[in-house]
Amino acid sequence: MILEDKLDLIVDGIIYTLNPYGGIARIFNNVLPLLCDMDPQLRIKMVFNRKPLGQYPQHKNISYFNFYKATRFLWPKKFWRKFTKSVQDNLFSIFIGKGNEKIWFSTYFTEPPINWAGKKLVFVHDCISERYSDEIPNAINSIETKKSSIIPADKIICNSQTTAEDLHEYYPINLSNVTVAHLGYNKIFRKKNDNEIDLHIPYRFLLYVGKRKYYKNFSLLLHAFMKWKENTKIKLVVVGPAWDKYEKEFLTKNYLEKDVVLFSRPDDHILCDLYNQAEAFVYPSKYEGFGIPLLEAMACGCAIVASDIPSTREIAGEIPIYFDPDNPESLKRSLNM
Repeated sequence: MILEDKLDLIVDGIIYTLNPYGGIARIFNNVLPLLCDMDPQLRIKMVFNRKPLGQYPQHKNISYFNFYKATRFLWPKKFWRKFTKSVQDNLFSIFIGKGNEKIWFSTYFTEPPINWAGKKLVFVHDCISERYSDEIPNAINSIETKKSSIIPADKIICNSQTTAEDLHEYYPINLSNVTVAHLGYNKIFRKKNDNEIDLHIPYRFLLYVGKRKYYKNFSLLLHAFMKWKENTKIKLVVVGPAWDKYEKEFLTKNYLEKDVVLFSRPDDHILCDLYNQAEAFVYPSKYEGFGIPLLEAMACGCAIVASDIPSTREIAGEIPIYFDPDNPESLKRSLNM
């Protein structure tokens, strides 16, 4: 590792302006305070060039620099817009420095300000944009942003061997420059006794957790559940964002509104209760870099039915009941086991 004694870690909090409720934000919310607890000498400076939209890491050894606040005084905005980055870079140099004996660590593939003299550390979570560039909007822009961050990095951390191998496939990197560091889970998630559960669900259910578009393969789960003979006895509970128009239409058309129940972004305590009561956690993704919900489900003693993909094999081994992510019938058979 490139971390040394008395080095400051400069963290760009851009993920909290883009997707503050997603898995990447959850990782940094948990990991950065843990790093501070492990090394009392560590000082983290988190910088924001735009207003954060959600909760960001809190710790006495983490300080916060809101450079976006300075640019609101530049008037008229139309004139100053093209100079905003230059102003922020200069403010950065004044308050943070040029990077000597510091490490730049972005939450989502940003480059440090110009003339940065310190080290650059990159954390790669997956290669979803690369694998699904034809399906995901703005994937090409995402790939270019990632490339400009990865190629000059002094060190790359990947969350799984699967991600490291995929990264090597898509980018001209040296694998000796890559460290694999598996993720953990919040200790809130644990096996509970019945009297410890706050939210008791009065019906049997399968559980799905996360976003639902593209590679998440949620539509396969819906189609399999719709044709599953047990769906009159066991509901499907979905944890994630609100239904979109097409999902609502599908549920209505197929008379599933009462059998598919949405919990829109519950807190981790409620999610833990759901894992503890579910008949099984279903994980139908076609691709993942890691898969924190797998760890959460296992920590709660929840049975797992999962698509047979490399990262899930790497993380969960032989614990799940596996199925073919391209075959609804394979999923139905797994649900019956």
